[in-house]
Amino acid sequence: MDALLESLTKSLTEQGWKVEMQENTQIPTEIAQRYDSLPTDYIYFLRNMKACVNSAETVWMLCPDDFAPQGEDGFAWNEFEKMSLDAAEGDNIWTAEIKSFWNEHLPICLSLKDGYSYYALCLKDGTIVTGEEPEFEETTEVAPSFRDFLQMLCNGELDLE
Repeated sequence: MDALLESLTKSLTEQGWKVEMQENTQIPTEIAQRYDSLPTDYIYFLRNMKACVNSAETVWMLCPDDFAPQGEDGFAWNEFEKMSLDAAEGDNIWTAEIKSFWNEHLPICLSLKDGYSYYALCLKDGTIVTGEEPEFEETTEVAPSFRDFLQMLCNGELDLE
């Protein structure tokens, strides 16, 4: 996984991204408590990636600091879940469906570039999916695993921007 993160860092840096590594930080408590079956490759990424954001700061891979509570003007890691729950207010069945979806999908990359969109790790099968507004819970699979997702980014097969 070290070599893959090095390749990712090189590839994204060449595209103008700000990428910073760190050494073995803790997994954010909220994530560890809510999602108990994270793939090893994703855990490694979280522990070793400090920042990964495009030059315009409109697309970013979620790193440990991104999971911390954000200030009033900040964008929370689960902002799209919150938006969906706000839209479903008063509809108990829809609310339950939204909560169930987000309990099985961990956002790993957020984008504000052309509207709201994201990539998420599906914890049921380890695939990476993408979704966008207005129906965040309608997704399309983009990679069979987190490792494959990173490899696609390194190879230029997937453009986050």
